Amino acid sequence: AVLGACCTSGFGGVYFELVLKPRQTESLGGGDGMPPRPPPSVWAKNVQLSAFAFVIAMVTAFLKDHKIILADGFFRGYSPLVWLVISFEAGGGVVT
Repeated sequence: AVLGACCTSGFGGVYFELVLKPRQTESLGGGDGMPPRPPPSVWAKNVQLSAFAFVIAMVTAFLKDHKIILADGFFRGYSPLVWLVISFEAGGGVVT
C-alpha cells in the first residue's frame, strides 16, 4: 500500500508540474478585450486538487466501510506506524 501511495504521489507531482508550466503557444489574452487574469498560485492549485481528491476518498471510504466508520470512527485501527506514514506523505506534499 505504501509503495502504491508513493507511486501515485510521484505521478501526481509530475502531472501537477505539467499543469503549472505554461505552453509556448498559449497566449495570455482571452481575445475578449479584457485584460488577462494572472494564473492561480501554486497554493490555490494545491487546494483545488486536494479538495477534489478528498471528496473522492471520502465517498470511496463510505461506500466500502460505512458501517464500520459510523460505528467505530474513521481512525479505528490506526497504529503509530500508520500515523508516521501519513505524516511523511503529508509533509512531502507540503514541501513539493
